[in-house]
Amino acid sequence: MNSEDANNTAKLYPDLLAVGGLAVGLEQALVEVGALLHVRTLDELLDPKQRKVIKGFPAYAYVERHERSSQVYIGAERRMFLFDFWQRGVTLANGATPELKKFAKSLHCWIVELVTTRELAAEFPFVKPEDSAEAFESSSEVDYTWNWYEDWIPRAHPELISFFEVAKHTHQVTVHGLVIRDGLGCDRK
Repeated sequence: MNSEDANNTAKLYPDLLAVGGLAVGLEQALVEVGALLHVRTLDELLDPKQRKVIKGFPAYAYVERHERSSQVYIGAERRMFLFDFWQRGVTLANGATPELKKFAKSLHCWIVELVTTRELAAEFPFVKPEDSAEAFESSSEVDYTWNWYEDWIPRAHPELISFFEVAKHTHQVTVHGLVIRDGLGCDRK
């Protein structure tokens, strides 16, 4: 981190510097909103050699419980917490707010209260669900994806229209000798 970046960080995040960084500040904010969640840092995920390589890496924190998680970064030019919300390895929403406590409350709702992305966005206007989030949460992501391809293929790859039509009507695709049927299972061909 160069001296200009360090000065910006000191000006934008004096509260975080006073407590020891983003992870500590977020953990304290989570306690204030009633969420006892462990905040991890990038350093915890790396070995010592990797830590040396990323010296000066932007501030980062990660929270996970069961199938849900979130990662957060800080903005460099203005005070902003930039984050996303995940479930079972899929990004379902993202957002940004200058207020750490508001992010902490949204994180509590996501990870502890297990709200949907629609409920999260209704309570926290700075949260923006992905277009596919509702389909994922209602277990209709296969239909959503077929519909997305049906719209996208004619525009992006018209040469695949006939292949898509066959796959859509048979509801199966053969990949490397496996027949995949609408997520219902696989058979060897």
